[in-house]
Order: sequence, then structure tokens, then C-alpha cells
Amino acid sequence: MGGEETRQRILEAAERLFAEQGFDGTGVDAIASSAGVTKSLIYHHFGNKHRLLTCLFEKILTELNRLKRPDIPLLDESPDSESAKAHFREEIALMDKQRYVFTSLLMESLKAGGAEHLFQVAELVMTQHVGDPIPAEEVRSERYQGRLVFEFFTGLIPLIMLVALRHQWCRHYGTSEEALLRRFLDAFERTHVNVGPAAE
Repeated sequence: MGGEETRQRILEAAERLFAEQGFDGTGVDAIASSAGVTKSLIYHHFGNKHRLLTCLFEKILTELNRLKRPDIPLLDESPDSESAKAHFREEIALMDKQRYVFTSLLMESLKAGGAEHLFQVAELVMTQHVGDPIPAEEVRSERYQGRLVFEFFTGLIPLIMLVALRHQWCRHYGTSEEALLRRFLDAFERTHVNVGPAAE
């Protein structure tokens, strides 16, 4: 079994187990057993369980990038047209299918030292998914701090919260997912899309 095949088997096992048992409920031993590999191979390919979670987000980001169409605005551009809003809904639906990744990222970020993984996810979005990507080697520079703050706190975090909590919100408030999504899109447009980042 080649290196890339091994890596994919580990990711698939981690994805399945995280979805079934949660991030905290899944140990590296269980992932290794499910993937049919040794623990040392997991550490060799990923370093730790948190890196597996980041890699699963990268996989989602790759799928989101495949949804991009040149005639439809991206998440950080205006969703004024119905086609743009429909595309935005497609992206949220894709994210919702793997909401355990977003829930895990959110829960881990609330632990001491855990936010580092969420910050890495934000950097991935900034370098790969926004309309005007930042060069990876510059994403942490002072030059882009204004934009990074804007995208993280008004863009990424609200999306993660929507994906992680939307089903519970609908149950608690007795509203439909369609109504919530419509209201979220309206709010997101006012607070993120049509505002633009502060001067960098």
C-alpha cells in the first residue's frame, strides 16, 4: 500500500469515526484499527489527531472549491442575485453534511490552546477560497491582519456557528431550516458581504 493510499485510508477511517463517535470519543488506536494501519503510520502522516481534523476540513474546502462557478459570486461577494444565493445554499448544504468537522473545530477551539486549529482553518480559507486569496507565505503578516480579522470574525465564525447549531436552533425556536437559512443570508449580507474589511 502506497503512502497516498495509506493517508486516504486513515482519513476515511477518521472521518467515519468522528461522525459516529465524535472527535473526543475517537482515539488514535480506534482510527488505526479501522484503517488497518499502525498508530505510528498515523503519526507519520499527520502528526496528531488534530491534524486529521484540519485535513478533513481541507477536504471540505476542496469540495467547496469544486462548486465554484465563474458566473456566480463567491461566499465573500454579493449574494444579491437569486443564482448567487442558490449557490451559497449549495455550499452550506455541503458543509452541513459534514457538520461534525465544524462542531469538532468549534469545541476544540474552546479548550485551552485549541483555537490554533481554528486559526489554521481560517488561513486555509484566506489562501484558497476567498475571491482575492492571500499568498500563503503572507497570510500571518501584519499587512493582512485587518482582512484576516474581518473574514474570521464576521465570515468564518458565523458560518461555522450556523452549520454547528442550525438543527438545534430550529428545534429550540420551532422554526424551519429554510426560514433560518433565509434570515441568516439576510444577516450575513448586511454584516459581512456588503461591509467589506477594514483598511489593512
